[in-house]
Amino acid sequence: YISSDAVFCSNVHMASEDELTSPENIYGKSKELGEKLLVESNKNYYIIRTTVVGKNINNNKQSFVDWIIKSSKANIKITLFDDVLFTPISTLDLASEIDYLITSNIKKGIYHISGKTVLTKYDFAKKLLNSMNYSSQNISKGKITNFTKRAKRSNDQTLDSSFYMHLTKRDLPNIDITINSINLNNYE
Repeated sequence: YISSDAVFCSNVHMASEDELTSPENIYGKSKELGEKLLVESNKNYYIIRTTVVGKNINNNKQSFVDWIIKSSKANIKITLFDDVLFTPISTLDLASEIDYLITSNIKKGIYHISGKTVLTKYDFAKKLLNSMNYSSQNISKGKITNFTKRAKRSNDQTLDSSFYMHLTKRDLPNIDITINSINLNNYE
């Protein structure tokens, strides 16, 4: 079951698997409910809390990464939050970890699988575009609190994946590896 950092509230930094959940929006509450149903079932399960970034293969939808790249290519001004922290992992790296879990003997349970680097949404976009040699001049800094007509979302979306890394002896990616994995999804 793919869950989310959205099961935690804003005052939790680097949430661990043992942290009490307290979602701030309907999306987070639905993820929390899904987790609860699995935990209370007799099924064997993996619950993966993550913050995944990458290309959306559904042409009818646009991911966070797609939006950043398309905006840069079209010379559109966008605002990204410099007060929202997260620990992103690419879709490719997450898929690799899911494959590992499925083929391993790791006990079923709840695991945080995200990137190791904490950064803002603004800094992520700058790094991503710079790595692709796209202009980042039309990106401006903004505050999540200034966007009043938005769904409630935590400004600290960080996850601590150290338990998973210790248990599996696997090293999760830093931001440079995450961005390199995104770049493998040809955006031309």
